[in-house]
Amino acid sequence: LFEIVTFAHSLGIVHGCINPTNFLINPETHGGMLIDWCYSVNSGKPIQIIATPNESDYPPEVRTRHNATRRTDTYMIGKTLLHLADSTCQSSITGFLKSISIAPYAYRPSNTQSLMLKFKAIQFGLFGSPHFHPFSMYPNL
Repeated sequence: LFEIVTFAHSLGIVHGCINPTNFLINPETHGGMLIDWCYSVNSGKPIQIIATPNESDYPPEVRTRHNATRRTDTYMIGKTLLHLADSTCQSSITGFLKSISIAPYAYRPSNTQSLMLKFKAIQFGLFGSPHFHPFSMYPNL
């Protein structure tokens, strides 16, 4: 998710609607796909449409129709990954995700590439080198 958004940000695009329903995971490759780019805007423009089922996932600046920036997507990445994390998720991961999805705009980080590297470092510290795990939507079956 960080990689997709980092690329969009390098083009000056804010996705503006990052939530669990717009992030698809390929069960074979574990690759992610961010959909619903119809909500995206150029950085510095307000998000025009709010998906009401996910209204609580939007940062304050979107709900008040202020301009969206990289910090807008940062907030939504944190909220989305917190939704996807389960109760066994390590506190260092959930703490990191909570820290990037804070409401005060000025305190929210904006460099998604730097955040991606920090997130990968946390994962490496917890789990070691990345390796493939079978993906299942129904882990208890």
